[in-house]
Amino acid sequence: MSIKSILCVFSGERHDLNALGTAFAIRQECRARLRILHIAAPPILAAETLGIGGYGFAAYGGGTAVEVLERDARELHDEALRLSREWAEKNGLGLEVEDIPPSAKGRDAVVFRTRIGSPAECLNAEGRTVDLIVAGFNNQADGDQETIRAGLYQTGRPLLLLPRTPGAVLSHAGLADTGFPDTVALAWDGSLSAGRAMRDALPFLLRAKDVYVLMAEEDGKYPAQGHQADVMGYLESHGIFPECLHMPQGGGVGPRLLEKSAGLGAGLLVMGAYGRGHVGEALLGGATRHVLQHSRIPLLLSH
Repeated sequence: MSIKSILCVFSGERHDLNALGTAFAIRQECRARLRILHIAAPPILAAETLGIGGYGFAAYGGGTAVEVLERDARELHDEALRLSREWAEKNGLGLEVEDIPPSAKGRDAVVFRTRIGSPAECLNAEGRTVDLIVAGFNNQADGDQETIRAGLYQTGRPLLLLPRTPGAVLSHAGLADTGFPDTVALAWDGSLSAGRAMRDALPFLLRAKDVYVLMAEEDGKYPAQGHQADVMGYLESHGIFPECLHMPQGGGVGPRLLEKSAGLGAGLLVMGAYGRGHVGEALLGGATRHVLQHSRIPLLLSH
C-alpha cells in the first residue's frame, strides 16, 4: 500500500498542530494529495449538546447563546484556515479553499475544506476516498474521542493519531522530519483489526529502521502465538525483518503495550482498534481505550 491521498482533520486549535505538521511531512515524503478538513458543529446542535436548549436564544452579554457559539465557531474556522495557509507557505505550496463538490486539483495543491455537522456525518462523506486520515487526539482520561470513533467506524481507513502536547508543540510529536518514525511497535493479537492495522502500516514499517511485533500473554497463554510464523513471514515478504517480543502477564494489555513501546523508543504504535466493538470496550475495558487515554506517542489504528 502506498500513501497518495491524505485527509487531515484540523480543529484550528494549537494543540492539533502536531497532526497538521505531520500531514504536511508525509505529503512531502510520499508526493501525496493533502486535504485539510475543518469540522464546524452546527450551533443549534451545539446548544442542545450543551443542554441549553431553548435558552440558546436568550440574550447574553455577547448576544444570544447561539450567536456566541456561531462567533466562536467562525473564529476557530478562521484560525484553522490561517494556520493551514501558513503551513502551506512554509512548504512552498498554495492553499485552495474549496467549496463542495470539489473540482479537480493537481497533486501539488493542498485543499482546505469546511464541513458543518458531526464528525460522523463529515467523515462519512470525506474519509472514504483517501489512503490515510491524520488527526490529533486528546490523550486524557476524559478526552473526547468522537472523531476517532467516527474515523474508525465510518471510513474503513487507517487513522494516524498525534497526541496533544499541552504547553509545547513538538516536531511531529516524535516522528522523523519525513513524518515516518525510525522505530515502530506493532501489537499483534490475531484479530481481524490487527491484521488490517499490519497491512495499513506497511508504508511506515518499510521506512522504519527497527520494527517490533508485540504479543501479550493473557490468562497464562499467548493467544496469537500460533500466528507468529505467519506474521513474520508476511512482513518478511515485504522486505521487513522484525523482532518478535512476548510480554508476560502482569496488568492489562494496554499498559503493557505502552510500557514496552516506550522502553523500545518507538515513535509509533500500530494496533487494531476496538476489537470487541466500542460498546464491548466501554463495558469491559480494553487495550484501545487505555492506549487512547494514556499514550504519549503517535498511534496508527485500524478497525
